[in-house]
Amino acid sequence: AVVPRMPLVPGANTGPDNISATAHFLREQGHRRIHLLPYHEMGSLKYQWLYNAHKPLLVNCPGMEENESVATLFVKEGIDAILYD
Repeated sequence: AVVPRMPLVPGANTGPDNISATAHFLREQGHRRIHLLPYHEMGSLKYQWLYNAHKPLLVNCPGMEENESVATLFVKEGIDAILYD
């Protein structure tokens, strides 16, 4: 069985329009649940090393409240959201 998982990257995929479109896609595929993986900075040094990037990714780690609001949007769209911390 496929278990949909989605990393939450602020400014990239956490907006209401994206959540609605993702929920619609999941429903079309017969899924009723998604696992949400909050963004963290644990891999930023590895990213810089791998891609020889001289500047870090400018993404702030969201707080639990922001992550929970994304989960709530999925629930309103009929998708059970499991939020990891």
